[in-house]
Amino acid sequence: MRSIKFILVISILALFSSCKKETPSSSGLKTKGPCPDANFCVLSKMPVLQQGASGLASIIAKKSKNSNITRDTGWCAPVSSTMGIAGLVRETKSEVKFKNGFDQFRNFVKKYTLNSRTIQYGPSIYSVGQKMDTDWAGGGTYGHKKVDAFEAYEKSIRAPSNYTVGHNEQSLGRWSTVDNGDIIDIFKKHKPSFAVSWGTYEKKGSIYRRAGGHALIINGYEDGYLKVYDPWGKVYNVNIVKAEGSGINGRDEIRHVSGDWGFVNSYSKGGKKVLFDSYNYLYAHKK
Repeated sequence: MRSIKFILVISILALFSSCKKETPSSSGLKTKGPCPDANFCVLSKMPVLQQGASGLASIIAKKSKNSNITRDTGWCAPVSSTMGIAGLVRETKSEVKFKNGFDQFRNFVKKYTLNSRTIQYGPSIYSVGQKMDTDWAGGGTYGHKKVDAFEAYEKSIRAPSNYTVGHNEQSLGRWSTVDNGDIIDIFKKHKPSFAVSWGTYEKKGSIYRRAGGHALIINGYEDGYLKVYDPWGKVYNVNIVKAEGSGINGRDEIRHVSGDWGFVNSYSKGGKKVLFDSYNYLYAHKK
C-alpha cells in the first residue's frame, strides 16, 4: 500500500551529521490497533546500536574497500535505520518476508554489549548505507536518499493478504508540524519503524540557523512522551514543544525528558536548539 507523500523543502543540502520536563500532549490516544496500551508501546526487540562502536569502521572499510576509513564520520542514518528495521522485523511473524537480508535478524543471538551487538549488525548497516548513498569517508546521508531506500524496502515486503504494508514520509517546517499525540497515533495504528531527522539550530546574531543534524529512531511512547533510540547508543524520552525565536518560531522543538544523555541534551544548550526536520516510517502488520 502506497501512502501519499507530503513534501516541504527545508534545505537543498540536508546531511545527517554526525532538561526541563514539559507536559505531554495526550490527544488521540486510543485502545485499538497494534499498540492497545494508551501509556506504553515500543518495538521491544529493537536493538540499541552505536555508530561509533569499536570495530564497525573496520567492517565499513573492508566492505567499501577503502582502508582510509578508520572511524565513524557521520553514519547515524544507516545505523539508526538498521535499528528501526531490525526492531520491526524481529517483532513481525516470519510469514512476512522483508528480503534485503533483513529476515536474518529474527535469528540473531542476543548480544549484551553495544560493541558486540553493533558488530553483529555491521554488514547490514553497510548494506543499508549503500542503499542510501551514505558518504562513508566524509560522513552524512542525503534525506531524500534515505526516503528512497525506505520506499524500496516497502516494495520488497511480501505479506499475506490479511496484512497491511506501507511507507510514509513528512518534512516539517513552520506550516507543517506534529505533536506527541500525532506520532503516538501513528504508533497506535501501525507500530512502525519510525526514522527521524532532527536538526541543530544555532543562534547567529538574532536569528536561528541550521548548523547540522542527526538521524534517530522514535521507538514508541511512554506516559505520553516519545521514546528515542539514538545511534549514539542511548535511549531516552523526549517531548515536542513549540519553538520560540527568530527563524524557528512555531516549529517543533525537541526537549529531553528522561533517560540517557544523548544527542538532544548535548545540542539543547548554549544558544542551540534541536528541531524536528522530517520523518519517514515503514510498517507491516495485520489488518
